[in-house]
Amino acid sequence: MFRKTFDVQSEKKYSGKDIKKLNALLVTKFGEGASFGSRANVYLKTEASCPLLVSVKDEDGEQYCFGCLDAKAFDRAVTAASNGERGKVSDVEAAVVFPSLNQLWKVIQDDPEEVILNTAPVYVHPETSHFVLNGADFMAPGLRGRQYPYAEGAIVALYATGNPMPFAVGQWQGNRTSGVAVKVFTRFGDSLWAQNPTKPEGFMPTSVVSL
Repeated sequence: MFRKTFDVQSEKKYSGKDIKKLNALLVTKFGEGASFGSRANVYLKTEASCPLLVSVKDEDGEQYCFGCLDAKAFDRAVTAASNGERGKVSDVEAAVVFPSLNQLWKVIQDDPEEVILNTAPVYVHPETSHFVLNGADFMAPGLRGRQYPYAEGAIVALYATGNPMPFAVGQWQGNRTSGVAVKVFTRFGDSLWAQNPTKPEGFMPTSVVSL
């Protein structure tokens, strides 16, 4: 995802009522820190490599905050979450929604001690970051025998050991000794990152180093 030129194909501005429904899903998935103000300028967009993106516009420009792999699943999840106890838990769980790196970095700067937006960390050797930033998924040998108590399908963030900022976001494929351990959705340097091109300390064009 996001390997080619960023190409927005459509966009829709959310009303205050729609934002309330969206917040119900985001809070369920990521906690209170994920919600938007009722008067925020929130947009849903489709992009060539990602069926759905959530952005917010303010005086500082446009910030891309979340993505989803399936627009229809996202709509069902928003409806289910906004219905509270009457909503289908399975619809909420089925929607694969992930935060952007920019959104994670912003929250980390505000509160670095918490598990950020319910996005669990996976720590990798700094040298491994090169392969991920070059377009690869994170492979199981890079775990170096380390085990994580995450459910398969959980959204996780990759961190280079010794650096407090994640360099990629993806989906946990389970503890294993071969194959893909984390399917990467977005990474430092891709076209989604390029919409808000912040560069944390220790981030190089082709690798991330310890501080």
